[in-house]
Amino acid sequence: MTMPTRLLTNGKIWCGLKEGFAEAVAISGDRILATGTASEMSALVGPETDIIDLDGKLAVPGLNDAHMHLHHYGTSLVQLNLTPESGVRSVQAIVDLVKGAVAKASPGQWILGRGYDHDKLAELRHPTAAELDAVSPDNPVFLTRTCGHTTITNSLALKAGGIGDDTPDPFGGKIGRTDGKPNGLLFENARDPVRAVIPPATEAELVNAIEMGGRKLLTYGITSVMEAAIGINGGEVELDAT
Repeated sequence: MTMPTRLLTNGKIWCGLKEGFAEAVAISGDRILATGTASEMSALVGPETDIIDLDGKLAVPGLNDAHMHLHHYGTSLVQLNLTPESGVRSVQAIVDLVKGAVAKASPGQWILGRGYDHDKLAELRHPTAAELDAVSPDNPVFLTRTCGHTTITNSLALKAGGIGDDTPDPFGGKIGRTDGKPNGLLFENARDPVRAVIPPATEAELVNAIEMGGRKLLTYGITSVMEAAIGINGGEVELDAT
């Protein structure tokens, strides 16, 4: 039998729904050689085997994300991190992050962010265009909710997308309004006119985003993904990047 290059032992190795758990697994390169008890698998090791003591911890096969936009995920990693996990738990925290980004940006440069959840903000609401205008009068702002289907923008971004007081809601989308005027919230297809004027990512930037996203997913044990919509926004450039 091939000598294992690595042995995971003294843990709970998940082998499958029917197979259940094993105490140890012997691995050669990228192949599983055998699973069994710690004593059974230790009999297979050689002088070059890397032995990892799991100390009772769980080990599972690499996970697959069956619906993923890897290039979008990677791109979000270089945008403002607005997730609750990062400490963003109020509208003011979002406004402060935008203010800090504006201080480092050149006039006209887009400020992009992703991941806020208004249901987890202290105010239990979205930011408003007016609040973003106050800290970013010369930079268009486009911040996407954690779901990926709702965006808050400032007035400059709305103007860039041609969205004004008389702009009707598009098919499959809705423009948020306060007293009949756009308040910066854009739902689903209503975001498209603004997204269309954001400078597109280059092929090199998309490749970097895919690599960055993949490395981040590995830290969660996700080793493969199903890309659900490559090319839907960036066309051939997205396809070429993959």
